[in-house]
Amino acid sequence: MKRISLLLFLFLAFTSFSSAKKPLWLSGVWEGTGTQPSANNETWTILATLDPVNNVYKIEYPSLNCGGSWSLVKAGKDKAEFKEQITKGMNLCTLTGKVILTKTDDDHLEYAYYNVGAKTKDSYGTLTRRK
Repeated sequence: MKRISLLLFLFLAFTSFSSAKKPLWLSGVWEGTGTQPSANNETWTILATLDPVNNVYKIEYPSLNCGGSWSLVKAGKDKAEFKEQITKGMNLCTLTGKVILTKTDDDHLEYAYYNVGAKTKDSYGTLTRRK
């Protein structure tokens, strides 16, 4: 009986914890422009398709001809951190990095990109939810 109670407790704790971590405020297709100050303020387009229910986060940089996926590292009520992995156009973009999205309102996110190990952002932008 103790074993069944423990297993039930662990199952309920895990499912509650897992569902609490899904940042549903990210759901949708987001688009915008990124800026990289260290590259003479070069700009490029961003297209993110985010599905936290199924844990699928796709990223495209159409004007740079590269894209890939994001893996959720942690999330809160208005901020989410991802690890980016570029899988398309791998010779055109940095292969891995950290992305932080911050909700400014229901239809806008601030985008910040950090190179691996960096404490200051390398690029930034604003994303708007596609209607």
